[in-house]
This record gives sequence, C-alpha cells and structure tokens, in this order.
Amino acid sequence: MDVPGELLNSGITEEIVDYLLTISPGRAVRKTGKVFTLPFAPSELTDLLYKLCSAEPGLSLVTGAVVHSVISNDRLIAAVSVNVGGVSSSLSPKILIDATGNGELANLAGADCELSPKEEIQLAGFTVTLEGIKDRSSALSLKVPFVIAKGVDSGELPEFFRLTVFIESERDGEGFLKINLPDSAVNREKDIASESSVLLKYLAAELEEMRDASCKSCSRRVYPREGRRISGQYTLTGDDILSGARFPDAVVKAAWPMEIWRPGKGASYRYPPDGDYYEIPLRCLKARGLDNLLIAGRCISVTHDAYGSTRVIGACIPTGEAAGVAAAGMVLKGEFHVL
Repeated sequence: MDVPGELLNSGITEEIVDYLLTISPGRAVRKTGKVFTLPFAPSELTDLLYKLCSAEPGLSLVTGAVVHSVISNDRLIAAVSVNVGGVSSSLSPKILIDATGNGELANLAGADCELSPKEEIQLAGFTVTLEGIKDRSSALSLKVPFVIAKGVDSGELPEFFRLTVFIESERDGEGFLKINLPDSAVNREKDIASESSVLLKYLAAELEEMRDASCKSCSRRVYPREGRRISGQYTLTGDDILSGARFPDAVVKAAWPMEIWRPGKGASYRYPPDGDYYEIPLRCLKARGLDNLLIAGRCISVTHDAYGSTRVIGACIPTGEAAGVAAAGMVLKGEFHVL
C-alpha cells in the first residue's frame, strides 16, 4: 500500500485524526479505491465532538432542537422558531448555518434548492454490525455480496438485500453489513432489522466464517444518501471534481470519488485526477438570496453528480468548519450583506 501524504485539510479534521490515533495507536490507515481512510467507531467521534464543544468558551450546545418556522425579509433571516423538549422559543441570530443535511432551515427560509428526480435519488443505507466473525482475512468483502446475490436469485432472500456490501472492522471478529435500499425504504427500520436476522441466518449457513456471527447492533434508522442541495453563489459540478478544479476562494480540499448508488444498479465511482484533489469554494457555502445564511455539510451547492463526493464525512466536516469561520468573520466585520 502506498503511504498517504499529509492531510488535505488541517483544523478540526487534523484534531480528529490526531485524537483517533492517540486513543488507538495501532489504528491502521486503509486504502479504499484510490483514497486513504481512517476507520473509527461512531462513539469515538461523538465523544470527541462533545469534548471539543464542552471546552469551547461561550458555546452553548443544545441537542434535539427542531426548527419549525423561519421569518425572512429583505434578503435576511430575521427570526427562527425552535422546539426543544416540547418548549418553543424564538431566536434572532445575526448569522445562521444550515448543517441539517437536508437543508431544513434553508428550505423553511425560502431558499432555492435542487432535488434529484425520484428515479435518480441515490439508494439509502442501513448498517448491521456483526460480531463473532472468524478469519476475516478470507476475502469476505467479495464472498458476502456473491453469496447474497445467489440467495436473492434463488428466492431465499428478499430482493432488497441484493446490493448489500460487507465492510471489515478494525476490531477482531467484527464487521458491517451495509444494506443499500431504495429511498422509499426510509422509515422502515423495524421491517429491515427483522429481515436482517434472515440474512444473517443465511450467511451462517453458506459461509464458515459467519457460522457463529451474531448481530451486535443496527442503525437507528434508514439513512438517505441524498436530499436537498441548497443553491449557492456557485454550484460545484462533476466536471470540477474530475478536473481537480481550483478556486480563488477555496476553503476545503477533497478527493473522494463521485460515489453514486443508483437504484437497481449499485455503486459507480469517478475520481479526481490520480494523486490530485479538487477544491470547494466559499461561494458554495453561501446561500443565494439570503445574505445571513451559510450552508455546510451534505446540503451545500453542488450538482447531483458532485454530491456523490461532497456528501461524505471527509468533506462535510471541513465545510462545517469553513462555514463557522466565515460566519465569525462576518459578525466581527458586520458584513451581513455579502453580495
């Protein structure tokens, strides 16, 4: 395996990587396709983010808040009504950042957005964590999908398991079944979790490595891969990614391929130039028509194809940081009208 170079993004991305390597010095960087990844458990990242928030002076962290109305006029969001634990309150912030993933705040504020046609919306995902797996060195990432496809073709497994993939864990005996489902399967967690026991029983019968495997945990819900893309001052395109585009107002570097999970077909991958990356400009984080709204994470301004790359965590984290830095600068300078 090639040795990875320096991180594309510093700041909080570097803090997270340093923390993960500190708590587990033997953690190995993994090459996935043409890019390098650092495996982690969701709880590890959650613990770190809570620690970082707690250590930040002047920051109030509120979880479980739901935005239910937005008042905007003259290109500015004037007030936001939120509900926390059944209690509603109204806020009048100077700058807002929508990092909801689906552009919920921006949509309520009347921002322009794009949503792919129903037949093009990427498959959603549901993950089952397994334990008790034997001999993970035996190419299970190839064996599991092959065996599942055979089970679907024979009628022993439901059709929606056909595009399931297996991902190895860093922990002994652990692995992940990532079940890729039509977006219409969102909110069917109970059905899918129940059917997953059928899948595991089938794998145990077909693969010696899975003989004693059991379900350790399941996703809390079916997670959609695709949602609203808020229209910004610039829209990043697939051509930008494939050409390794550079921008004068770049705030994030990214190299993940355009990973598109098409209904009925599975995943396709198109990469930036070998050994290169592309940049995301600040204009993709500035909502068009609302001067005090920034966007971060999955819902930044990109095309459907580009979304296949920018939606992943390696791009979402630094766009969140970039939006936060830009918002702080706008408050300090009083620059709320940015066009």
